[in-house]
Parts: sequence; C-alpha cells; structure tokens
Amino acid sequence: MSESTQLSFYQVGYRAVFDSPLIVNCMALSLHDAPLRLRTLVCEVLAALCVLSPVEGEKLVLGAFSEYRIAYAEMFRFEELIRFLKLGDDDEDALEDSSAREGVWEARAATMTLLNALSNCPDDLEERVLIREEFSRRGLNEAIVVRTLLKPAIIRTLRADHHS
Repeated sequence: MSESTQLSFYQVGYRAVFDSPLIVNCMALSLHDAPLRLRTLVCEVLAALCVLSPVEGEKLVLGAFSEYRIAYAEMFRFEELIRFLKLGDDDEDALEDSSAREGVWEARAATMTLLNALSNCPDDLEERVLIREEFSRRGLNEAIVVRTLLKPAIIRTLRADHHS
C-alpha cells in the first residue's frame, strides 16, 4: 500500500470520528472496569483527539465523559479515572508478576496523558482553569502528591532486579 493511500485512510478515519460523536462516547464508555491494556490504548486515543483537534476533539471527549457519568451513575465526571490513579500500593502488591504491575503504571501514565491533554489543549485560559479545578475537586492533586511520595512498584522492582 502506498504512503498516499495509507494517509487517505487515516484522514477518512480521523474525519469519521468527528462526524460521529458516538464513536468517542463508545471509547469513553469502554473504560469502565476495562482491562489495563484497553484502558491504556483508549486513554491514548482520546488524548490524541484532544491534541490533534484542540477545540473539536476536546469538546467530543468532554461530552463523552459527561455521557459516561450518566451511564455509570457517577456523581461527577472523571470519578473513575481519578479513582484509578488513587489505587494504592496494596492493590499493586496483589498483582502476581512485574509485567502486570508495569501494566498498571502504563495505564496510569496514559490516564494522566489524557487528563493533561484535556486541561492543556483549550486556548481559552478560563476553560483550562475550569477543567483543572474540576480535576482538583475530584482529587487529582491528592492522587499526584501520594504518587509522588510513594515510589512506584516498577521502580522498586527495577531496583530489586538491579541489585540481584
């Protein structure tokens, strides 16, 4: 397949996402109790939509999370996303192997990428402040502080592997 044909396929797919908000809604809804790999990929795609089209993409993603809130009876948007970031080290220690622990951290990194995209893409300062305040009210700041103070399981594992 030629490079120009490949590019046109991407453009068609990219445009289709914006022509049908249902696609973005389905991606967001798939995050509910999702396996780690799916969570990682969906968060990365949603973040890319925000970055590639800051106005239209962010609007679609925010709308999808409003639908998510209704579908899964969240009190507020982004509750589950931020709760996932807050899961403690006890939850990670229950994971059998280091690749599973690594998957948790990949999914958390992708989740943070999405939250960063949502809060950094709007051109309007007031919009950025509003979304950041919404994340703060959901507990994102506390989750970041706790994660900063606690060393990730991956680092502990890597250090253990390095010293053995």
